[in-house]
Amino acid sequence: MKVVDFVDLGYPQLARQARIQGVVVVWAKLDEKGKVVDATALSGAEALVPSTLENARKWRFQPNANEAVVIVYNFRLTDAELRSGCSHFSLEPPNFATITACANKIQ
Repeated sequence: MKVVDFVDLGYPQLARQARIQGVVVVWAKLDEKGKVVDATALSGAEALVPSTLENARKWRFQPNANEAVVIVYNFRLTDAELRSGCSHFSLEPPNFATITACANKIQ
Protein backbone atom coordinates (compact mmCIF):
# COMPACT_ATOMS: atom_id res chain seq x y z
CA MET A 1 0.00 0.00 0.00
CA LYS A 2 1.46 3.32 -1.08
CA VAL A 3 -0.08 6.74 -0.50
CA VAL A 4 -0.03 8.82 -3.68
CA ASP A 5 -1.82 11.90 -2.30
CA PHE A 6 -3.38 12.90 1.01
CA VAL A 7 -4.85 15.93 2.78
CA ASP A 8 -3.78 17.07 6.25
CA LEU A 9 -6.38 16.77 8.99
CA GLY A 10 -6.74 19.18 11.89
CA TYR A 11 -7.87 18.10 15.34
CA PRO A 12 -11.69 18.24 15.49
CA GLN A 13 -12.53 21.23 17.70
CA LEU A 14 -15.28 19.56 19.74
CA ALA A 15 -13.11 16.52 20.41
CA ARG A 16 -10.27 18.79 21.44
CA GLN A 17 -12.48 20.77 23.81
CA ALA A 18 -13.71 17.50 25.35
CA ARG A 19 -10.07 16.31 25.50
CA ILE A 20 -10.87 13.18 23.50
CA GLN A 21 -7.81 11.31 22.23
CA GLY A 22 -7.23 7.93 20.66
CA VAL A 23 -6.93 5.88 17.53
CA VAL A 24 -9.46 5.66 14.71
CA VAL A 25 -9.05 2.82 12.22
CA VAL A 26 -10.63 3.46 8.82
CA TRP A 27 -11.18 0.90 6.06
CA ALA A 28 -11.33 2.53 2.63
CA LYS A 29 -12.55 1.11 -0.67
CA LEU A 30 -10.58 2.20 -3.73
CA ASP A 31 -11.53 2.55 -7.36
CA GLU A 32 -9.29 1.20 -10.14
CA LYS A 33 -7.18 4.38 -10.04
CA GLY A 34 -6.59 4.21 -6.28
CA LYS A 35 -9.00 6.99 -5.29
CA VAL A 36 -10.97 6.40 -2.09
CA VAL A 37 -14.63 5.95 -3.02
CA ASP A 38 -15.99 4.83 0.36
CA ALA A 39 -14.73 4.81 3.93
CA THR A 40 -15.91 3.10 7.11
CA ALA A 41 -14.62 3.43 10.65
CA LEU A 42 -13.71 0.04 12.14
CA SER A 43 -12.99 1.48 15.59
CA GLY A 44 -12.48 4.77 17.39
CA ALA A 45 -14.12 7.45 19.50
CA GLU A 46 -17.39 8.66 18.03
CA ALA A 47 -16.31 12.32 18.23
CA LEU A 48 -13.27 11.63 16.04
CA VAL A 49 -14.87 9.41 13.39
CA PRO A 50 -16.70 11.92 11.12
CA SER A 51 -13.60 14.00 10.42
CA THR A 52 -11.49 10.92 9.66
CA LEU A 53 -14.05 9.57 7.19
CA GLU A 54 -14.28 12.92 5.43
CA ASN A 55 -10.49 13.16 5.34
CA ALA A 56 -9.95 9.59 4.11
CA ARG A 57 -12.21 10.24 1.10
CA LYS A 58 -9.67 12.83 -0.09
CA TRP A 59 -6.73 10.39 -0.18
CA ARG A 60 -5.40 8.48 -3.17
CA PHE A 61 -3.32 5.30 -3.12
CA GLN A 62 -1.43 3.22 -5.60
CA PRO A 63 -4.05 0.78 -6.94
CA ASN A 64 -3.92 -2.70 -5.44
CA ALA A 65 -5.58 -6.05 -6.08
CA ASN A 66 -7.78 -5.79 -2.96
CA GLU A 67 -9.05 -2.35 -4.00
CA ALA A 68 -8.97 -1.42 -0.31
CA VAL A 69 -6.67 0.03 2.33
CA VAL A 70 -6.67 0.70 6.05
CA ILE A 71 -5.73 4.13 7.43
CA VAL A 72 -4.85 4.51 11.11
CA TYR A 73 -5.40 7.96 12.62
CA ASN A 74 -3.83 8.69 16.02
CA PHE A 75 -5.23 11.75 17.81
CA ARG A 76 -3.22 13.07 20.74
CA LEU A 77 -3.24 16.14 22.92
CA THR A 78 -0.12 17.61 24.42
CA ASP A 79 0.59 20.28 27.01
CA ALA A 80 3.72 21.29 25.09
CA GLU A 81 3.82 24.11 22.56
CA LEU A 82 4.15 22.85 19.00
CA ARG A 83 6.56 24.48 16.56
CA SER A 84 3.91 24.73 13.87
CA GLY A 85 1.31 26.42 16.06
CA CYS A 86 -1.20 24.44 18.01
CA SER A 87 -1.96 21.64 15.59
CA HIS A 88 0.30 19.28 13.68
CA PHE A 89 -0.37 16.52 11.14
CA SER A 90 2.20 13.91 10.20
CA LEU A 91 2.04 10.84 7.98
CA GLU A 92 4.23 7.85 8.65
CA PRO A 93 4.10 5.56 5.62
CA PRO A 94 2.40 3.47 4.67
CA ASN A 95 -0.82 4.46 6.46
CA PHE A 96 -0.30 5.93 9.96
CA ALA A 97 -1.44 9.53 10.45
CA THR A 98 -0.85 11.40 13.70
CA ILE A 99 -2.80 14.52 14.57
CA THR A 100 -1.42 16.40 17.58
CA ALA A 101 -2.91 19.49 19.19
CA CYS A 102 -2.14 21.64 22.21
CA ALA A 103 -4.49 20.71 25.02
CA ASN A 104 -4.00 24.00 26.82
CA LYS A 105 -5.00 26.29 23.93
CA ILE A 106 -8.65 25.66 23.21
CA GLN A 107 -9.90 28.16 20.64
